[in-house]
Amino acid sequence: MTPIVAFLLAELLDIITTLIGFSQGLIEGNPFLKLFALEWMITEKILLIALVALCMYKFDFKKWNWIFPIVAFLPVIWNIFVMVIEL
Repeated sequence: MTPIVAFLLAELLDIITTLIGFSQGLIEGNPFLKLFALEWMITEKILLIALVALCMYKFDFKKWNWIFPIVAFLPVIWNIFVMVIEL
């Protein structure tokens, strides 16, 4: 699996876990994203995902390229943690 695919997978999981959290009645923890409606939040995430994926593709970060997917998985872990705690 390439770093770009891992990053895209992590971001997709972030969107999915965020939507699952919303369906359970949880709120967005990011103060910046709280300002947006759900549709704008998803749109903003998709635009940022595209921008970072383009940068990962365009610029050669060598071994640092794996830092993006690792950091991108942190919100997924946090979302799952919050959902388990709130059950």
